Amino acid sequence: MDRMKTFTLMGIAAFVFCFGLGMAQVLSEDALVLLEFKKGIHKDPLGHVSSWDEKSVVLNGCPTSWYGVVCSDGFITGIDLSSLNIAGEINLGIFSKLKRLQNLSLFNNSLTGNLSAELGTLGSIQYIDLSDNLFYGSIPGEIGNLQNLQNLSFAGNKFTGIIPDSVGAMSSLLNLDLSRNSLNGQMPTTLSKLQDLVSLNLSLNKLSGGIPAGVEKFLNLKNLDLHQNQLSGQIESSLMLLMSAEYIDLSCNLFSGQLPWKMQIIASLTQSLRYLNLSNNRFTGLLQSDDSIPLFDSLKVLDISSNQLTGELPAFHFVYALEVLRLSNNRFSGFVPFTLLAQDSSVLVELDLSHNNLSGPLGVITSTTLRILNISSNSLSGPLPSKTGTCAVMDLSNNVFTGDLSVLQTWGNSMQVLDLSCNQITGSVPNETSQFLRLTHLNLSHNALVGPLPSILGTYPKLNVLDLSFNHLSGFLLTSLFSSSTLSGLHLASNRFTGTIPLQTMLPVSPASSSAYTPYLQYSRLESLDLSSNQLNGSIPVEIGFLESLRELNLHGNNFLRSIPSEISKLGNLSYLDLSVNHLTGHIPPNLPNSLKELNLSYNNLLGTVPQNLRRFPELSFHPGNVQLIFPHIASPSNGVPNRESNGSHAEGLKPGHKALIIGGCAAGAAILIALALFLHHRRVSNSQDLLENPEYNKQVTRADDNKGSTSSARHFDSYKNADCTEPVSVSLSVDDPIASKKESPVAALKAFSSEPALRWPSDVKLEGVDSAKLIGSALSPPKIKWSSPGSNSHLSSSPRSEDSFTPDHPVILKVRSPDRLAGELYILDQNLVLTAEELSRAPAEVLGRSSHGTSYKATLDNGHLLRVKWLREGLAKCRKDFTREAKKFGNIKHPNIISLRGYYWGPSEHEKLILSDFMSSGSLVSHMYDRSGRTISPLSWGQRLKIAVDVARGLNYLHCERFMPHGNLKAANILLDGPDLSGQLSDYGLHRLMTQTGTAEQLLNAGVLGYRAPELASAKKPSPSCKADIYAFGVILLEILTGRSAGDIISGDMGVVDLTDWVRLLATEGRGAECFDPALLVIEGGQAPPKGMDDMLSIALKCIHPVSERPNIRTVYEDLTSILA
Repeated sequence: MDRMKTFTLMGIAAFVFCFGLGMAQVLSEDALVLLEFKKGIHKDPLGHVSSWDEKSVVLNGCPTSWYGVVCSDGFITGIDLSSLNIAGEINLGIFSKLKRLQNLSLFNNSLTGNLSAELGTLGSIQYIDLSDNLFYGSIPGEIGNLQNLQNLSFAGNKFTGIIPDSVGAMSSLLNLDLSRNSLNGQMPTTLSKLQDLVSLNLSLNKLSGGIPAGVEKFLNLKNLDLHQNQLSGQIESSLMLLMSAEYIDLSCNLFSGQLPWKMQIIASLTQSLRYLNLSNNRFTGLLQSDDSIPLFDSLKVLDISSNQLTGELPAFHFVYALEVLRLSNNRFSGFVPFTLLAQDSSVLVELDLSHNNLSGPLGVITSTTLRILNISSNSLSGPLPSKTGTCAVMDLSNNVFTGDLSVLQTWGNSMQVLDLSCNQITGSVPNETSQFLRLTHLNLSHNALVGPLPSILGTYPKLNVLDLSFNHLSGFLLTSLFSSSTLSGLHLASNRFTGTIPLQTMLPVSPASSSAYTPYLQYSRLESLDLSSNQLNGSIPVEIGFLESLRELNLHGNNFLRSIPSEISKLGNLSYLDLSVNHLTGHIPPNLPNSLKELNLSYNNLLGTVPQNLRRFPELSFHPGNVQLIFPHIASPSNGVPNRESNGSHAEGLKPGHKALIIGGCAAGAAILIALALFLHHRRVSNSQDLLENPEYNKQVTRADDNKGSTSSARHFDSYKNADCTEPVSVSLSVDDPIASKKESPVAALKAFSSEPALRWPSDVKLEGVDSAKLIGSALSPPKIKWSSPGSNSHLSSSPRSEDSFTPDHPVILKVRSPDRLAGELYILDQNLVLTAEELSRAPAEVLGRSSHGTSYKATLDNGHLLRVKWLREGLAKCRKDFTREAKKFGNIKHPNIISLRGYYWGPSEHEKLILSDFMSSGSLVSHMYDRSGRTISPLSWGQRLKIAVDVARGLNYLHCERFMPHGNLKAANILLDGPDLSGQLSDYGLHRLMTQTGTAEQLLNAGVLGYRAPELASAKKPSPSCKADIYAFGVILLEILTGRSAGDIISGDMGVVDLTDWVRLLATEGRGAECFDPALLVIEGGQAPPKGMDDMLSIALKCIHPVSERPNIRTVYEDLTSILA
């Protein structure tokens, strides 16, 4: 009996198991639909779709375990396969069987196929996104049956045909995006039925006709984008009655007539509209009348460029919110409104008035927000402006500006791109412009500049393109320009330079080793070199073969001799080579780069046969000139040598007398031919030189070069100007979305910088054995000098990054006249310091650096004690009473992480204000982090960096919580390191209390360009230091410690051009924060992973740079950092 029960139970169990197994293989209809979809996928690099397995579906249930599938009550309600890089041809009609489907998202893949009418049966669908795929065909009219659809995006595909009228039947639609296709025909009038529409984007199609009536009645429409179609007709003013519209882009169409605004609609516009782009149309008439100026009261971006507008520009008295104003390529006349350039009159960040008919002088630019200014191609005249505010990109080219360039000495140091070409500027290029430390592009071509090249040009640390062509410059070329590690484009054509190309000084250290060349050759990044139409001579240096990045080389129209160096064959990237109109001889090297696309060797004296790999070029690449050069595919030029085989028999039959007569005649004929050849050669050279000095000829050559795509420098600056609609180009410094931005300005990569006077060196200083001009911007040790106050007519300056950016290893000795002794009053705040004004005046000093406040020195007292003396700039200090009261308060500040004020000096002159503190021998954080060039300083380890961060936080905590004062000037240069353990010490704290409001403002502007200024200070009318601003600056310093980069660095990459804070923030948002860490730390710590605690410090740093209301206080930051150290 028991055996029978056992068998019975076993049978029941087997039946249940088999039944369950069979049920597991029965798939629901929804799952079968997805498996059918899967069959069309032929590429699935991530394996998500291919992982769909029927075995994982149990008991007719929904395949909830499948990637991207969402189920509810046993039915599929959502499919999200976006950005998987899957590819295949699919039948979208199969999704019509998913009756409960609400969300279908396939965007950003490579899927193809056409739209099936069956999609119209998806009664429950609310969201469809097929954007950025390869779908094709027309949009079926059945799409209008989707009554519950709220979001529809077919953008970025290959759809053709018209937009069906049935779209107006989708009554629930909120967002419609059909952009970036090839749709044609007119916009359907039924669009006006979509009363709940919030966003309509039909841009980048081929739509024609006008905007249908009724669109202006959309009460909820915020975004209307119709740009780059073929829409035409007039725009009714009623369109601007869109009550909720924030973004309207109608650019790159064929609209005409008057601009679409009138007084009765101004009130509506000012309530909502922030972005308006009507550029690249055919609008005519005036921009606006004076009574419609309030239109601009709420706009952030206004672009009406490339139309046919006329009249004078309005005064723009009420443009409080406008940040981007583009009015280029119109017919405006009159003056440039002063209000657009004045401080506190506007918050403009970008102003483009180029290609109009504006005239008159350009006023002083005092705006503290303007970063991009383009007024090129007008008729502006007079001298250049004496101030440029905080402009970083300025294009004043193709005007009628006169005067010289001496005004550049008064411009600020925020300039990055400067184009003054095609004006009437005279004089020489000044050598006193060391403040341009951010300059990347400088174009002074097509003016009337004279004199030699100033040595300062070779010291700009970020200069990428230099164009001084078509001037009257003379003298020798600068070696430093060819050894620059940043310069990629050097254009010096059509001047009067003499001498040789200064590459011969770059000789190998060891003749036996071609790899032992000096760093000059190793780091040169020259890609385009144009020295044409000058008076250079000698031979083309063989060292030119080591400019490995060179793509374009133009030496046309000089006096180069000897042969073409075979080393040019090493230039594997060379695509353009012009050596014409010289005196080159010998054979053409057989292995010139195969990368050459354009070649000109004409008007030389080359001989031999054209090498095989150059015979693809036309005859004009070698002739005229080069009479002894043989091109195998054309008739060889006659050289007067008889063919022995054909003429030999006749010669043998001549009588001796006849032979003598013939020989004599040949000799005489040869002499005549030689004389004639010499005469013609001399005349050719003279004519060519006359041509080179003829400006009309030079212009023709330039135009020809432009057409060929040669080394004309204009293209290097074109990227900073507006492009047309067919190929939009945006500048890295432009404003992308000022509406969405919550930073201090929409130009994330640019920050304001004050107009600092450079360091004045004594006029009677003489260097022993050193050319003082070569010290500019170099990494030489600070020279020992006697005291000299910082003034505005500087010839030399130190690094802007750090006030203590270099330390003396082998100081250069200077012979100086002994100055008058300090005749003012010296106040000692520390009883342990015994010092008199006379002793201080005779103390030898070494320059440490400069800042917005003035110049710092290291002074050695008679007893050997070292002091750091800051000589304040003239006009910065408060009156004596206020200065004394505040300075005495500093005497009571004592903390191990704060450098105490030891005393101060008040002299009889306005510029004689000194602040005394102890000298720290180990330099600043800057000199240990990212300014170690030329010195043997090892990178800081993680332990050292963490300790310094804690030290700084401890010092700040003391200032904020016990002294109730902000530091006010917190930056890496003001964190000094002391002793073998590199203890962090805060310096230059509270200086704003000693300075006037002007001095404080300059200090904050200085902090802006260096990357330490908190955003709220940029927008404040009267900014002043605060503890919260200190927290922001400390957060930036923590990022410097983590990344090894300077706060002012501009970083280029996949995310565009950004500054340090944005770069780190973006990486952290994407979960890639570790990629920003200093690679040197991995080497020091000897591991592949970042040291423990770096992620925690990154989190703290990011909190510190939050908006002001979200920033932690210093006590919290200090405690968090201390916990990492523990």
